[in-house]
Amino acid sequence: MTLAKPNRVYIFSTISFSSVFWHSFRNHSKVSFIARKTVQTMATKHWLKVTILRGLKFFGFFSVARALTNDSVRIICYHGISIADQAKFHPGLFMRLEVLAGRLKLLKDGGWPIISLNKAVSVIESGPITGAPIVITFDDGWKSIGDFAAPLLSQYGMHSTLYVTTYYVERRADVFNVALYYLFWKTKHTQLIVQKGHAAIDGTYDLTKGHAQVTARLIDFSSTHLTWQQRQEFLEQLAVSLGVDPIAAFAEGRFNVSTLDDLRRLPALGMDIQLHTHRHRLPNNSFDAMVKEISDNQQVLKTTTAEPLVHFCYPSGIYGNEHPDWLRACGVTSATTLEPGLNSVGSNPFLLKRILDRDNWSDIEFEAAISGLRELPHALWRRLKETQIIKWLNQY
Repeated sequence: MTLAKPNRVYIFSTISFSSVFWHSFRNHSKVSFIARKTVQTMATKHWLKVTILRGLKFFGFFSVARALTNDSVRIICYHGISIADQAKFHPGLFMRLEVLAGRLKLLKDGGWPIISLNKAVSVIESGPITGAPIVITFDDGWKSIGDFAAPLLSQYGMHSTLYVTTYYVERRADVFNVALYYLFWKTKHTQLIVQKGHAAIDGTYDLTKGHAQVTARLIDFSSTHLTWQQRQEFLEQLAVSLGVDPIAAFAEGRFNVSTLDDLRRLPALGMDIQLHTHRHRLPNNSFDAMVKEISDNQQVLKTTTAEPLVHFCYPSGIYGNEHPDWLRACGVTSATTLEPGLNSVGSNPFLLKRILDRDNWSDIEFEAAISGLRELPHALWRRLKETQIIKWLNQY
């Protein structure tokens, strides 16, 4: 099986390097100098990148890129809205509402046409694509999307799609993996003492060299030995052990996904509900197991929308060579990845590329991404081939 390329956001199973890095930065004086130098280097690189992009925009490269990729659909990917400090914890997974508001204003002021996912799939399959249209998507079904993002999009009159993973829709609990990573990012403790009364997990864990292995062990234990109610209780116990106030850490449903009632309100706000598996995993060793993930997902979501549940988003952006054909056999008509890029007429509807927006992107970085600047060399060459210039040059 060929997995998708490694530039993925592993939403429910991994933690960003920055979280581990910052944990080390706060707790280990031996690396503080190296950490400061690394931060300074990163800041310098970011400043240089932004400066270059501003120059390219000033000299018209953004406009040229937009014009040359006018026949491609941009699909923008978001996840949850940051209620407190989640955007600092994971800027690729959570975005501050004011940042999202700025993005929507930029799209409106820039005259970018916002189209539905249904429309996008139709024109990608049969054309024509004009005007550099944009599709707005959200992954996972975080409660904060219905509470904050959907009303904001409605104010702008912008259609969007919400891909919902449904295991937690039926359970009033925090998403265990993400909430656990957040606790480790939040803690200042250098060790964790677990007293669960179970030999498989009890003990004292050293956190001075990071927490990736400890986190993986806790997740494995919880998924194997605990019910979802017990996992929620365990999560709160771990927060206390790590010196983090569980009431504050999990307040306002910041790690909850939407309820069925929450989801039912979204279509009226212009947000289409679509598929993202039931358990946020996509089996690759059994067609029947994959069908069950899709059917379980559909079964929960069918009461939330009158629209057909036929569009899919790969969990964590991971897929294998078999999945497009398997999904087609299930009646699915499109699937989005986390592969960066644009989609033109004839693009595989089961391998649609997206632009993952991030809280720590500046507006100029966002503009560069949607303008098609990354695609400019390819788009320019494609346009040249459509003319007689290349044929003329080949004669000499």
